[in-house]
Amino acid sequence: MANVVCQCLPYDLIARVMEICRDDYGLLYECSLVSWDFNQAVTRILYSRVVLSPPFRLVLDLSDTSSIPVSSLRGSALQTI
Repeated sequence: MANVVCQCLPYDLIARVMEICRDDYGLLYECSLVSWDFNQAVTRILYSRVVLSPPFRLVLDLSDTSSIPVSSLRGSALQTI
């Protein structure tokens, strides 16, 4: 009985309901696990808005002591061995 899938909802209705929930990623994830039709509707929404991260940029070079504010330097950190 646990493997029974309800085929009573048309795909168009499922897709419309998922469009209403498009900003709730947790709910979309859970709905994608319900059935194949839900997964297809949710996948279309989740992959319609792909965001690329900005490229990595080095913000602070810890080997360069001139980039570290003087107020944050400790005496032991400045000692060379």
